[in-house]
Amino acid sequence: MFNVRMRSSRQRGEKGVHVSGTERIVKEDEVAHTVERLEEVRARELACESLCGEGVPRRTAERTPETLLGR
Repeated sequence: MFNVRMRSSRQRGEKGVHVSGTERIVKEDEVAHTVERLEEVRARELACESLCGEGVPRRTAERTPETLLGR
């Protein structure tokens, strides 16, 4: 039979640090949370822009509770 030896990532010249499965899940959760937060911010910006288009002052639109923005 052939003598096959796996090369480590360092031997292959790859850069970076090994990430365990648990660390990967934590990172995915952080990314998901960040994406959710960005979506919330964008939704507020769009609602604010629509209120500003209706003649509501920008500062008032930014402070308007989400219940008044149709959420």
